[in-house]
Amino acid sequence: MGLSVFVTLVGIPSPASSQTTRDFTIVSPEHAVDLVEVERTPENNLQFTFKNTSNKTILELCISAKRGSTFVEMVCMHGFGGGGALPAPGATMPFLFDAKEFVSDEQPGQPLERSLRVYAAVYTDGSHIGSKNILDKIEDQMIGVAMETKRVSDILAACPDDSVTGLDSALPQIGTSPPSSTDADAVDRLAAKLYGRSLPGIDQSYLDSHVNLHTTDFLEGVAAARNSALYAIKEVKDTAALPGGGEARSKKISEARSHGRAELARKVQLLSESQITYLAAFKGARDAQSYPTQNLPSNADSVHFRDCLAKHLRQTIRKI
Repeated sequence: MGLSVFVTLVGIPSPASSQTTRDFTIVSPEHAVDLVEVERTPENNLQFTFKNTSNKTILELCISAKRGSTFVEMVCMHGFGGGGALPAPGATMPFLFDAKEFVSDEQPGQPLERSLRVYAAVYTDGSHIGSKNILDKIEDQMIGVAMETKRVSDILAACPDDSVTGLDSALPQIGTSPPSSTDADAVDRLAAKLYGRSLPGIDQSYLDSHVNLHTTDFLEGVAAARNSALYAIKEVKDTAALPGGGEARSKKISEARSHGRAELARKVQLLSESQITYLAAFKGARDAQSYPTQNLPSNADSVHFRDCLAKHLRQTIRKI
C-alpha cells in the first residue's frame, strides 16, 4: 500500500502542483520545492530529498510532519549561520523524519496517510513565504545568532596575539555555554551584554527591543552562536596540540599554533558580515509585507528549532 505525503505552504495564494515520487505524493505551490527522493535509513528514519524549484537561494526552510490535525515533528534547514552551501535554484536538500510518524497507531505496520507542511521559507534576498508565527520565531533566532556572533567577532578581533595562545585570553570574555532560559538572573546578565550592541545598517531600537524581550527563540539563537564559537575555538586548540606528522599535517598544525586566533577571527568576521546582510534584507522585506491571519495548530508556539540550528552552526565556521 502506497503512502501519500502532501506538502503545502501556509497562507500562500499560489497555484498548487502535484507529483508522485516512489508512492509519495507531494502537493506544493508552484516554484517552491519538489520532492525528488524518499529513502529509508538504517536508523529507521525516512529521508525526504527536496529540490529548490524557486528562482532564489533558500536561507531557511521549515517543514512539519502532520498526523491528522496534530503536527508531530518539525525539521528545519538553518542556513543563516553561514559557512555551508545554501540550496541555490535547482539544488537539493535532505530532511530526515522518524519513520514511526508515518505508521498508524491503530493498525501497526499499516501505512497511514500523512502530510508534510512547509511552514516557512526565507530566501537570501529577504523575501519569504509561510506562517507569520514561524517567521517571527526565525527572526528572533536570527537576531540572537547575529548579535552574539558580532560580539564574539569583536572580542577575537581585539586580541593582539595572533597565535593560538590569543584564544586563551579571549575565552573568559566570550564566556561558557549560555544559561538556561529558566535561569532568570543569568538571562538578564546575558541580555545586558547584548543591549546597545549595534549591527551595521540595522536600526538600534529594533535590536534593543528584541534584546529586552529576550524570547526563548532569541536566547536559543544566542546559545547556538556561542556554542558554535566555543566549538570552533576547541577545534583550533586541539589542532595546535597535535604532534607533528606528514608535510600537510605539520603545516596545518604550525598554522594553528602561529595564526590560530587571527585566522579564526577572520572567519568569524566574515560569518558576522554575512549574517548582518541576510538579517537586514529579511527585516526590510518583513517591514514591507502584511500577513494574513493563520489558522495554526495549538502547539505551533511551542515548536523550537534549537537542536537542528545548533547542529548546523557547529559546522559552519570551519567551512568558511
